[in-house]
Amino acid sequence: MGFWSIFLPAFLAFIFSIILFYLTKLVSNTLEKKRLEGNLINEFELNELLLKNLLRELEHLEYLSFRNIAKNDKPITTPIYSNYRRFFTETFFMKWFLYEKLDPNDINKIDRILNVMSIEHQNYIRAQIAEWKTGDGGVDGDKKFRIILEDERNMISQFIRDIRQIREKLETR
Repeated sequence: MGFWSIFLPAFLAFIFSIILFYLTKLVSNTLEKKRLEGNLINEFELNELLLKNLLRELEHLEYLSFRNIAKNDKPITTPIYSNYRRFFTETFFMKWFLYEKLDPNDINKIDRILNVMSIEHQNYIRAQIAEWKTGDGGVDGDKKFRIILEDERNMISQFIRDIRQIREKLETR
């Protein structure tokens, strides 16, 4: 009787500790996921505002290109693409949470936005502005520059719609 009176409570305590460990882990993961999801939604809201500001900068550049100030010395600022916030989006990608919440089409949209909103794309736009300003684009330089700006403006407008749609999906789930 002595062996069972010691072994059974010890065995039950061991089983209870395993169950408690897994329950604690489950609650911890659920709380972390909820916190990250809230931060991701906030990040999308911030990025939507950043993209709207970028769109205004592109529209201003387009206005300047119509005025054809490439020949004078007025400074032209380069729109900043690298301000796009990506920390929580990338965290969600690394933890596979986005794949649980979104369909492949939405994942593709986010991936495209992350690829475009980079220092590399910003440098491309900076080079296009410099080429336009110095007149290296030839006789069709103004037209080419306006086409680039229109494409950028359309792309950023689409990004704003995509982010808003994805954010709304995450908020309803």
